[in-house]
Amino acid sequence: MAHLSHVQAKQENHIFIDITSQSLEIALQQLRDTAGISLIFNSEQIAGKKSSPTKGIMSPRQALDMLLTGTDLTYKEDNGNIWLISSLVEDNSDEKLQSVILPELLIKQVRETSYITEQSSTATRIPAPIKDVPRSIGVVTRNVIEDQKAFRIDEAIRNVSGTFMSSTQGGRAGDFMIRGFRSDLNVFKNGFREDSTYGARASRDTANIESIEVVKGPPSYLYGRSDPGGVINQTTKAPLGHRYFSGEMIFGSYGLYRPTIDIGGPLNQSGSITSRLNAVYESADSYRQGVHSERFFIAPTIGWALSEKTSLRLEGEYLHDKSPIDRGIVAVGNGPAPIPIGTFLGDPRRRGEIEHGKTMLTLLHQFNDTFTWRSALRNAVTSERYSSLESNILDETTGILGLARYEIPQSLQSHYMQNELHAAFSTGSIKHKALLGIELGREFQRGKTSGDFGELGSFIDIFNPSNWQFNDGPLTTFNNQKQTNNALGLYFGDQISILPNLHMHAGGRFDVFEQNIVNRPNAFLTEGSKDKQTDRAFSPSDALLNVKLQFVRY
Repeated sequence: MAHLSHVQAKQENHIFIDITSQSLEIALQQLRDTAGISLIFNSEQIAGKKSSPTKGIMSPRQALDMLLTGTDLTYKEDNGNIWLISSLVEDNSDEKLQSVILPELLIKQVRETSYITEQSSTATRIPAPIKDVPRSIGVVTRNVIEDQKAFRIDEAIRNVSGTFMSSTQGGRAGDFMIRGFRSDLNVFKNGFREDSTYGARASRDTANIESIEVVKGPPSYLYGRSDPGGVINQTTKAPLGHRYFSGEMIFGSYGLYRPTIDIGGPLNQSGSITSRLNAVYESADSYRQGVHSERFFIAPTIGWALSEKTSLRLEGEYLHDKSPIDRGIVAVGNGPAPIPIGTFLGDPRRRGEIEHGKTMLTLLHQFNDTFTWRSALRNAVTSERYSSLESNILDETTGILGLARYEIPQSLQSHYMQNELHAAFSTGSIKHKALLGIELGREFQRGKTSGDFGELGSFIDIFNPSNWQFNDGPLTTFNNQKQTNNALGLYFGDQISILPNLHMHAGGRFDVFEQNIVNRPNAFLTEGSKDKQTDRAFSPSDALLNVKLQFVRY
């Protein structure tokens, strides 16, 4: 594997920053990660110091000034680096500052290797320290994803206990399990629903993912209709205010090659318009004989600081994925068939093909130190052609496996809009981070399912795969359906700090969900049918957290 990386600081860019009052070391690390600046400090120098709360659209230096308010620290700049230093000693001191010339030291690359993060926004839709949120939260950071070379999110979330992909749906987006519950409805991206039906049909790539958060427990109190296991939320990479380029070429077993690029930086001289582009091409064979898959993914992002208090962010994604539908091997008796795992029981020339496009537009405006407005619109459009020849009926005596042919063309759309008012305020000594939001959604699916039910006589000998016969012929349409879902959600939440070690979250969501299904005439339905139903539900939540243990990091 070859990896090239180049990072260069340039003009400052005004970005949205939200850092709570906390350990100064943690606050400085968050500023460094958010703004992409070279900030150098000594841990002993800032031990025991607290940062001032910093929130708003500002330059990194303005944010640093606010963080250091009330401390005896300042900073100086040298060759693009920002050095944290103590303030000058008192004038009546006999001590004098002396210059010390050190041997030249060349640092070619500095890499952050931390696998943890202190903040989460998925559990409450409000950025808050994980230790203060009364939920079970697991976070997979970008460093973990890169170091493990996790290409798909199902590979990354194995790092969170009790969370895994239970079924790949034949090599597509798949079903997830959280705490033993099937949770395919509970996958989100930047807070928007990205389930395996309307939001994502192909396996989800990690190329443009900054982190993945898993919150265990029923999430309907903020996310609406969902399964009780928990929620998986992917956060995408932000546009960069400094110039950056990373290129990588990965070669692997079974003919895998995967080139990727990650490019970012300002697009104008003032740095008010920033950008980022992630792109991937992947081609691979498989341990399954004759199987080949191919995909192309590109995700451009543009950020625009309209003013010191207003920012706009536009994201796009396009994915082309082409791979066979792999249902695995069959069972004989009470166990798997005694055949090589590399045996593909079907026609590898037939492949599912998915075209997926997505856009997201986010507007942030800070009215004052208390109130911030967020408006976001997400659109997703998918076209899928499912073509396969897969297992039907097995004669265990002869090993002849009958194969059934399926053709399922589908088109899907998902459109969601969110408007939220965030507030940070205090009632006496009690601190609040509150949220009030409304979400409107519309989902659309149209598909036709045709098959031969094994009647065309296609087969394969599982003990001698070279003995096969794949037949073409007319197919029977047994499902022709159109479905439209309309969703409305009203939600609120409040992250409350009662005492330094006592925190509470309370909230709820009211949902109205309307489903319309139109079944057109097919082989089993001569006249067609229509069905409409509407459900309403309120999902409350409250939880209290008493932090009694103090952990020491080393």
